[in-house]
Amino acid sequence: MLAAQGGEAPYSWSIASGNLPGGLQLNSTSGLVSGTPTVAGKFTTGFRVLDSAQHAVSAALTIGIAAEGPSPSPTALSITTTSAPKGTVGVSYSFALAAQGGTPPYSWSVSSGTLPVGLALHSSTGEVSGTPTLAANESVKIQVQDTARSSASESLSFSVVAPTSTSFQAYYVDSASGSDSNNGTSESAPWKTIAKVNASSFAPGDHILFKRGDSWRDLLAISSSGAAGNPIVIDAYGNGAAPVISGTDLISQSSWTRCSSCQGNVWEAKKSQQPNLVLFNGTKGTAEGSVSALTAAGDWYWNANVLYVWSSANPATSYTSPGVEAGSRELVVDLSSLGYVTLQTLELTGGNGIPTNGVVYAHEKNGVPPRDLVLNNLTVANGAGHGIHLEDCNNCQIQGVTVSAVDSDGISLVSLDASRPITSGSIIGNTVSNAHHDGIATYGCAIGGICQGINMPNGVFISGITISGNVVHDNGEGIYLEWTNKSTVSENTTYHNTVTTNPRAEGGGVELEASSNNVVEKNLIYSNRGNGVELSNDAGAGAKLTGSSSNTVRYNALHDNGANALFTNAAPTQNNQFLYNLVWNQVNGECFLANGVGHAFLGNVCWHNSTGIDLFTSSSTPQTANITIENNIIAGSITRAVHIESGVSASTLMFDHNDYDFGQGDPFLLFNTAYDFAEWQSAANLDKHSFVANPQFVSSTPSGPGDFVIQPSSPNVGAGAGLGSSMAMGLAPGSAWPANVSTASQPSAWDIGAFVVP
Repeated sequence: MLAAQGGEAPYSWSIASGNLPGGLQLNSTSGLVSGTPTVAGKFTTGFRVLDSAQHAVSAALTIGIAAEGPSPSPTALSITTTSAPKGTVGVSYSFALAAQGGTPPYSWSVSSGTLPVGLALHSSTGEVSGTPTLAANESVKIQVQDTARSSASESLSFSVVAPTSTSFQAYYVDSASGSDSNNGTSESAPWKTIAKVNASSFAPGDHILFKRGDSWRDLLAISSSGAAGNPIVIDAYGNGAAPVISGTDLISQSSWTRCSSCQGNVWEAKKSQQPNLVLFNGTKGTAEGSVSALTAAGDWYWNANVLYVWSSANPATSYTSPGVEAGSRELVVDLSSLGYVTLQTLELTGGNGIPTNGVVYAHEKNGVPPRDLVLNNLTVANGAGHGIHLEDCNNCQIQGVTVSAVDSDGISLVSLDASRPITSGSIIGNTVSNAHHDGIATYGCAIGGICQGINMPNGVFISGITISGNVVHDNGEGIYLEWTNKSTVSENTTYHNTVTTNPRAEGGGVELEASSNNVVEKNLIYSNRGNGVELSNDAGAGAKLTGSSSNTVRYNALHDNGANALFTNAAPTQNNQFLYNLVWNQVNGECFLANGVGHAFLGNVCWHNSTGIDLFTSSSTPQTANITIENNIIAGSITRAVHIESGVSASTLMFDHNDYDFGQGDPFLLFNTAYDFAEWQSAANLDKHSFVANPQFVSSTPSGPGDFVIQPSSPNVGAGAGLGSSMAMGLAPGSAWPANVSTASQPSAWDIGAFVVP
């Protein structure tokens, strides 16, 4: 692993000159060089490291790769790491686990216990990295598995300590028994109000602690920042339910009267500020456009300083836990311009701001952007805008948060200033539901677009974001990346995103728009209204179209989505790779629908979809060419296996080493003419080494990812084309989506399909 010191961590690594030996890759976040070298020799490579303050240095290193000798007898697989270094709260942590024996490459996982909050284990490299946010001493059982499915485990202690260089003070807030005349520095002398907190100054490392079981109706907006390795922590203390901070006000029970000029069961109360949301015993009501439209419990309408609600009885008696609440404050927590602040273990509800204000919000103020914020283990709900909206917030983490019932995005990370780019950040292990736009979204700005009233001739692109381990369901869209490059979407579950109340919500599982050089892997994507994974351009949002190109979509399991599974569309989107994905039951769409140039669809399984492969052109993408379709199993198609539409440059296509097992309908359609397999081979001059055969899945009626493993007797064993070392890792049998997906190396004679037979 490369190492650096000084500057301002975290660092970003890149290759400045030369190349790594074949088969090796550089992790830009950790500096870890890993992989299986394929060429012997000495290689001089120049490395560049950039710190978070944009300072850079370079150095050249020589890497020697010895030629392969006689193959030694395999030794037993074991983990050689016996201890892990200590971490410090707020300080970037990176440590690589090591193993020996067995048959590399390895796949790593946590089999029992939990890593300290803020740390995550990378399944392919064995790197434990992140920024810990809480002191902890966790016993964790680490498991490693090799390509032969052998496994070994080791129990390790991961310790995270509080910063020792700076002392800190805890401040306590108790809404029931506190007093703002207290000093606030002990549980016996707590403050009472958030107003007192907002008016106070805090030092790096200080803790602001709200009493569990209590609630406040105010905006939390401190003005102090922490420091690197020594954040200000906003947390809970005591026992019971999480402290609640709300952006709503409770309508007085005594203020309700029956509306004398309205239809029956309509009640009214004075409310001078216009609410954008109203809660009935904590549940969002339905905003209507007139008093006459109020017909059911939870319906509400506001006009001329009066709130009207439909209720079969007086709301004062119908709603008492806590009652009817009306939105009063745009934000609940404002972290604008702050740095090194950790916000955790609170319940935050009732943000009244629209459209992009959030229950939790941060943006640049007085020329100072937010940075290094950590949002951890929060409950965020009931927003008229976004749940969490962080703008121009570099190296910010959102982890273990539950977001629900918001009218726009659940979690939104936005970069709108080219002088302050977002180059790192993470959205890990969150649950987002009932967001009426995107569940999780990242946005930059189009090339030549107008952002914050300023023309951006080069656009603004986010990079270095990790979106992993999230559960995203019942939103308008699942995970959406726009103007976001060099980021990872991995091990997420995104399903049933079918909410249609926002007309701009497309209902997909994962969508990349104007976003390139990303990796989308090991996700479970199903039962969404739209496409499973879509790659497209930004539809002219700026002066120049930007496509989604050179992305890698691999090891995903997709089924039962309403449209297509894997869809790449709209020039200049090009050169995307789709590797080792499992797709089934797309009964209304294609397994792979594509236009543009240079895409590769390799080693996938398509079963029981309307169409297996459909290549087309459109008015926005008149050229579709140089697409490779190889080593795939395309079985049980409902309409046809392959459709090449008019306008596609068929002579530039590469189809070969595929197994077709036909379902209903015509097997192939080329320029509106139907062919059987032999006719297709002759007319299209494609699929020379392909064949028609039962793939012999382990289940004849597949219903889950593991059912698509092929039996040792399958005609696909050893029948594939070798596609090079960079694509040699297929799926290992026994993989479980999304958190325990492992890979296995192709044998000397490659298998067709997504799984590699042991």
